Amino acid sequence: MIAKRGKPVAVVIPVADAAWLEAMEDKIDVELAREALAEMERMRGRTGTLEEVFAEPDDEAGELDKRD
Repeated sequence: MIAKRGKPVAVVIPVADAAWLEAMEDKIDVELAREALAEMERMRGRTGTLEEVFAEPDDEAGELDKRD
């Protein structure tokens, strides 16, 4: 571990470990992308305004579902 002013700032790890970490990040990214695509398909192309997206659940419950 490399420290600056007593605080950790970097870590030196083997290349194989760095490659493994990168592969794990890639797997997570792929899973998140699949979840986002599935959500888009569930919404069937319907969209909402930024206000609707961030509204409290009770404020506009079901508003996005009412659109066609």
